[in-house]
Amino acid sequence: MRPDLPPDQQWKLMLGSFIHEFSRLEAHVFILCARCIGTDDTRKLTFGKRLDRIKASLKQQSPQSSEGMLALLREARGLAEFRNALLHNTSFHGMGGSAPQIEEMEARLQQLEVLLDALALA
Repeated sequence: MRPDLPPDQQWKLMLGSFIHEFSRLEAHVFILCARCIGTDDTRKLTFGKRLDRIKASLKQQSPQSSEGMLALLREARGLAEFRNALLHNTSFHGMGGSAPQIEEMEARLQQLEVLLDALALA
């Protein structure tokens, strides 16, 4: 967080940072899915469907070898739900609701960064 910025600028910085990091997650998931079903078929799928394909492939392995990655993919889905609500829910844009607080955005961004680090090691 940048306390030297006005709150609206802090919000924009946090939002942009989250979207940037989420795009890295999407790229990582794309690569994992492409390894399972090929690049052309992966391009046709949404983020959620890509996660489903990777999970289906992992479930063919032993639980001991796949559980860690399955947990990471569940976390990725939760962050995708947050991202979708953040970007597509009108209540976040001053139309009958309120946006997540800066602290929540910062926490989600940190969660995303930790997830990316864990996926890089998996």
